[in-house]
Amino acid sequence: MITGKWSDKELKILKDLYSSNTRPQIAKILNRSLCSVVGACNTFNIKKTNKKSVNINIPDIILSYIAGIFDGEGCVRIAKMAPTKYGTVNIIYELQLNIVNTNKDIIEFLYKTIGCGHISKIDRSKENKKIIYRYSISNKKASQLLDLLLKYLIIKKKQAKIAINFVKTFTNFPYRKQTPKYLLNKREELYIKISKAKHE
Repeated sequence: MITGKWSDKELKILKDLYSSNTRPQIAKILNRSLCSVVGACNTFNIKKTNKKSVNINIPDIILSYIAGIFDGEGCVRIAKMAPTKYGTVNIIYELQLNIVNTNKDIIEFLYKTIGCGHISKIDRSKENKKIIYRYSISNKKASQLLDLLLKYLIIKKKQAKIAINFVKTFTNFPYRKQTPKYLLNKREELYIKISKAKHE
């Protein structure tokens, strides 16, 4: 795995990849750690050029269908990463929502209906298993989606509520600023809560 200072060539590739790939995907492509990718994006102010937002006009019957898929095939988590020398002075917390399925049509339906996010695939042909397709969305957009689904969720309702409260802690303090200790403590509390909720 590559460590240390980012080269101009790496930064150009990072910028090219950033709009259409998730940060874990970019880390894998560039053979960098996820923390290194997040830190470089913060330091060099690399942002998504794709301004798509969550579709807030999804019909209730479709929202209930998506909620059922998420309850059965989805996962919501708070990722926790150590600070890096690339502009991050705090522990980095990130909300991640994923839905996986071997049926590509379902994942593409989610992407088109929700209006944003990313689709990736996990090729398991060497294991004689079907390809897994994954729909991913993170942070504020993930919280917006969960807020729409909340009244229809059953299994993951508690996790969704924790996730929504977690994103609210970022309202006035972006990732690369020195965050007050009380907010870092709150994020850590919610990180622990959502981890425990998965096993309840």
